Amino acid sequence: MSSSEIYEESYLECYCGVAAKLRMSHTEKGPFRLFYNCPKEISQQCGFFHWADEREPSNDRHANELDLIRNVCIRLTERLDEIVEEHEDEKEEWEREKAELTLKLSTLQTQLDDIHNRVRITNESFSMPPFESLSIRDDDDDNTLVIYTL
Repeated sequence: MSSSEIYEESYLECYCGVAAKLRMSHTEKGPFRLFYNCPKEISQQCGFFHWADEREPSNDRHANELDLIRNVCIRLTERLDEIVEEHEDEKEEWEREKAELTLKLSTLQTQLDDIHNRVRITNESFSMPPFESLSIRDDDDDNTLVIYTL
C-alpha cells in the first residue's frame, strides 16, 4: 500500500465532527506536503489542522516519543533552512555593500592620486626659475622667443 493510499483511506474528523479534507500545502515551509483540515469554507472553519504524514497520538509510548523526536527534527531542519536563507541574504547584502565601498574607495584613491599629482606639479613649478628668466627675446626676428632649458 503506497503512502498516498494510506492518506486517502485515513479518516479524521475535524472539530465540527465532519470528515476532514485532505489538502496539499503550497507554502514555502511545507511545499507539496499533505494535511487535513476542516472542509468548510475558510470563514467557517473550526481550526482543525493535522499533517497527513504525522501519526495520530497512540498509547504506544515509544511510537509517540519517536513521533515527537521526528517532529522536532523536522522543525529544527526547517529552522536551519531559514537560518541558512537569512545567512545567504545577509551575505548577498554584505557583498553588495562591499562592492559599493570598493568602488567608492577606488574613486577616492583616483581623486587622491590626482591631488598628489597636482601638488607635485605645483611644488615643482615653485622650485623652477620664472619663465621670463629662461627666455630672451631675439631682436633679429620679429616676435621670436628663444627658450633655454636646463
